[in-house]
Amino acid sequence: FSSPFLTFLTPLSPLIILLTASHVTTSLSLILFFFFLMIRRPPRSTLSSSSAASDVYKRQPSLAPLKDGNPKNVSWVVVDLDQPAGSRWDHVVLPHKTEIAALIAVITDTAKAIIGESRYEKLIDNLDRHLHKYTDVLPADYGAEILGIANATGFPPAEVFIYNIFYTVFGACTSIVAQDQKGDLFHARNLDFGLWPAFDLKNGSFWELATRLRPLVVTVELQRSGVPLYRSTTYRGFVGLSTALRPGGFSITLNTRFDAHFDAGLLKWLASPQLDAGHMDSTLKLRNIMETATDYPSALAAIKQAEFIGPAYVILGGSSPGQGAVVTKGAQGLLKPDGETLDVLLLADALKNGSSYLLQTNYDHWKPPPRFDNRRDPGKLCMDRIGPNGTSFSGLYNVLMGKPNFNRLTTFTTLMRVSTGELESYRQLCHEMDCPLF
Repeated sequence: FSSPFLTFLTPLSPLIILLTASHVTTSLSLILFFFFLMIRRPPRSTLSSSSAASDVYKRQPSLAPLKDGNPKNVSWVVVDLDQPAGSRWDHVVLPHKTEIAALIAVITDTAKAIIGESRYEKLIDNLDRHLHKYTDVLPADYGAEILGIANATGFPPAEVFIYNIFYTVFGACTSIVAQDQKGDLFHARNLDFGLWPAFDLKNGSFWELATRLRPLVVTVELQRSGVPLYRSTTYRGFVGLSTALRPGGFSITLNTRFDAHFDAGLLKWLASPQLDAGHMDSTLKLRNIMETATDYPSALAAIKQAEFIGPAYVILGGSSPGQGAVVTKGAQGLLKPDGETLDVLLLADALKNGSSYLLQTNYDHWKPPPRFDNRRDPGKLCMDRIGPNGTSFSGLYNVLMGKPNFNRLTTFTTLMRVSTGELESYRQLCHEMDCPLF
């Protein structure tokens, strides 16, 4: 019942409820209905486990530009949290306003084609007028940041808001926390994003949304009082957090979880954000934890207590041996609240059982992965092959370059080491003939 086949077909039941609610809710629901429907994941062509691991030692990072001309290296920017929320991201988004516009256009053009341009414009206009109901309940001053980005770029605030809840709806990834033979911890991830019915056949990308996302990849160092607080690899214009490291403290990656709850928590929050303010978008809640927790134990406790508006996996790493966890978030059952803690898988327990790592994709670790989307077993085969002696930035990078974990949706790879504060990110474009589409 956890198959993405069902989630492709399903926000229908909660949407019926949503569509009978307020006018603004109806507007947002119609937009998001088509968004949800289009991005739900079809079957994946999975390569054999042996082919994924056969050349795990042969892949070497290359800093040559990608086939589409984008640089492999990801640039860094500094964001000062002491600056006004409404303008602190201006220098990040304004130089790339054209690229952000192209990204949003991919989504809006598809929506207009489905529901008609006139209806789409009316829905966006109506959502703009009522957007404060959503931005006012976001943690800290993140709502003001979203509105500030819209003001700086001139984009409709509603479209910037939808862009900023992308990851809550969909993001397919592979995350790894691993310990080497000396007890040092490493955290790595691929972020696969961009499944949408718009196509780019020019440079091997296939998915146009992924093509538009790649130029926007950036690593942000967020500072307070002139001191680096944490580092995050993200997309320009996106204020949430899916990949981040607090030097000396902890690291976080966020993976989508496919379940049978059909985004009911998200839809409930969209219907009544002020009544359901206790639950929060996962990317914004994790950013809030990154800014308030100081170490691995406090971050793990906060994540376990946090209530998300949808299912997710939070992969956490620390700086001391054994500090690693995968926290599974979701509903305890049908009609139960979404985003609750369902399971905590600890690296310390894996070490006791002879494994030196945790590897998480988009399915519950206590269930076999679906045959049409098995990235778990090829990834684990690669990790078993390199072992603790091969656990390093280069070793984990090579693991994540194995197909199908590396595919045409992969937009970047990030490598993190909490103890030293190191974070490296690389843009990715899988364009070879044997690259899986998703």
